[in-house]
Amino acid sequence: MNPLQKRLLHALPTVAAALLFTALAACGGGLDPILGTPAVARVPTVTLTLPLAAAAGVDTHTLVQATFSKPMSATTITAASFTLACPAGAPVAATVAYATATQIATLTPTAPLPPNTLCVATVGTGVQDSTGIALAAAFVWSFTTGAATALDTTRPTVTVTVPAAGAVGVANNTRITATFSEAMNAATLTTASVTLTNTTLGVAVPGTVNYVAASRTVTFTPTAATLANGSLFTATVTSAATDLAGNALAGNTAIFPGAGSHVWTFTTGATSDTTAPTVTAVSPLAGA
Repeated sequence: MNPLQKRLLHALPTVAAALLFTALAACGGGLDPILGTPAVARVPTVTLTLPLAAAAGVDTHTLVQATFSKPMSATTITAASFTLACPAGAPVAATVAYATATQIATLTPTAPLPPNTLCVATVGTGVQDSTGIALAAAFVWSFTTGAATALDTTRPTVTVTVPAAGAVGVANNTRITATFSEAMNAATLTTASVTLTNTTLGVAVPGTVNYVAASRTVTFTPTAATLANGSLFTATVTSAATDLAGNALAGNTAIFPGAGSHVWTFTTGATSDTTAPTVTAVSPLAGA
C-alpha cells in the first residue's frame, strides 16, 4: 500500500463522522442516546387549539380542545394536566377526554364559562406521547368569552358539499368536503363519521379525514391517488358528528330537527383535475 492509500484509509472514519454530523444537523437535532434517532423530532407538540389563541366573543358554552402532533398517552391527559382558568387563577371545573383516532384532547367545563372574561388554557408537561416523551414546555393560550348566552340546542347542518350532490363527470382525483353551519367538535369527525363508498362496486373507499375549524369544513382524502372512473359514489357524514355543545348533526335523511346522516352522491368521469389554481381577485386592489 502506497503512502497516499494509507492516508485515505486513515481519513475514512473522519469523513464518515462529518457526513453523519451534517445529516443530523439537517434533521434539526442531536441523537437520542438510546434509539439513535433525532431527539428533537420526537418531542410531541400542540398543533391546533379550539378556541383559537386570542379568539374573542367565544360562546360561554364552548369546549376547549388541543390537537397533538403525534399519538399521545391517554392516561397522562387528565383534568390535572389539561386545565382552564377564567380568569387566570380561577380554575374551571371540567372533565377531560382524549380521542386516539384524532389525537385531540377535549376539556368540557361542567358549567357555562363566565361572560366577557379572559380565559387561560394550559396543557402541562405532565402530558406524554405514547412512548412516554413529555411536552418540552407547557403549552398555554388564552381567549375571551362573549356575553352570556342560552344553552345551544340547535343541531348543526351541512350547508355545502364538494362535489355537489348529483354532480357527474367529477375529476377522479377529487377530495370530498362538507362545510357545516356552525363550529364542530373536531374529535367527532373521523373516518367512522365521515365515509365514502363506491356504490357501483359496493365497497368502502379508504381515506383520511381532516377538519379545519376556521372554515368549518371537513375533508375526506381518498388513500388512492384516483377514484374509479365512471362510478357512482356515496358520501356520508353521520349523526356521530356534533357541534361544540354536543348537538348531533341534523342530516338530510331524517325529519328536521331530528338527528341523522347527511348523504349525497356523485359520479366520477374519466380524467383527473390537473389545472393549477389562479388568483382571480385581490382586496385591496393592487396599487390601491
